[in-house]
Amino acid sequence: MSGRRRTIFINLTVLCASLLLSLLLAEAIFYRYLPQPTYAVKLCLWGFEHIPNISFKHTTESKITLSYIQYNSRGFRGTDEYTVAKPEGTLRVAILGDSYGEGAEVDYDYLHGTVLKKMLNTYLVTSDARYRRAEVIKAGVYAYDSCQELRLFETRVLEFRPDVVFLICIG
Repeated sequence: MSGRRRTIFINLTVLCASLLLSLLLAEAIFYRYLPQPTYAVKLCLWGFEHIPNISFKHTTESKITLSYIQYNSRGFRGTDEYTVAKPEGTLRVAILGDSYGEGAEVDYDYLHGTVLKKMLNTYLVTSDARYRRAEVIKAGVYAYDSCQELRLFETRVLEFRPDVVFLICIG
């Protein structure tokens, strides 16, 4: 091998090794500090449930829409936290269901649970109802069937003693 060829070979080897090392380092940094789950679920006794305290960008397979998904410390949609003991004067509503119940591809401001909460709170402020405010627990989980919805209700939602429960599912 001539001196010029050897220099080119060494330079290309150093370049390839540097690129590989940089990619491995970038992957480790993203894995550690910006993890993105393939599915935002973890295993549980009835199959799976949302991972608590996680947020990520979600896009449809068609790449037409992009929404930002967040789950609170209980794995319910959004960042609202709920005390187990219902505050006095509070109407508590729970929404369960599959992807329609969760609003899997909808930004938080447009979820039926978020819209319902805003409308109820607007009404309760101006009415003489026994409730002064409303909370809407958004507990839907995509791909759930009726058995999983029942188990989720019994183990995660019932302890909050909702006054009204909506089940929204495709069928």
